[in-house]
Amino acid sequence: MNNLFQGRRLKYLLYFGALVTIGSAGFYVIGGEGWTVIDSIYMTIITLSTVGFGEVHTLNEMGKLWAILVIIFGVSGFAVIVYELGAELIQFNTYRSRTMRKKISKLNEHYIVCGFGRMGAVIAAEFHKKQVPFVIIEMNETKINIIQESGYIHIHGDATLDDILIDAGIKGC
Repeated sequence: MNNLFQGRRLKYLLYFGALVTIGSAGFYVIGGEGWTVIDSIYMTIITLSTVGFGEVHTLNEMGKLWAILVIIFGVSGFAVIVYELGAELIQFNTYRSRTMRKKISKLNEHYIVCGFGRMGAVIAAEFHKKQVPFVIIEMNETKINIIQESGYIHIHGDATLDDILIDAGIKGC
């Protein structure tokens, strides 16, 4: 999964590198004699970032059309990246949830710790130390992160709900 993320990151960097290069070349060619390479790069960057400091030099009609194209490709590229990163995050959470469910399904005669407050954390640490199989049910997202860092098997949910208890393997306790 990490290689996939690095491959996508490279794709995004190449896309925006090409966009800056092509956008700058377009402004340089369309701008004519008064435009330097730095002016062209600067114009591309402020256009892509939608900062809108204003034009480096007055743009003719062709220059304005070029700026519109740079904006469209820049904003579209950014939207695709946001969408793909969101999809990646959802896919990762689904993968993690599926992995937890597989681990829970392999447990037998285990304990369920309902909540990871002070007592739940102490009980989980003691179970872990003594290699007693257990599952933690927790609703608080901050505590879920702590549980994940500890490497404990867990479910994100409300321990008062039957479905969550069933997911935690209560039938095999």
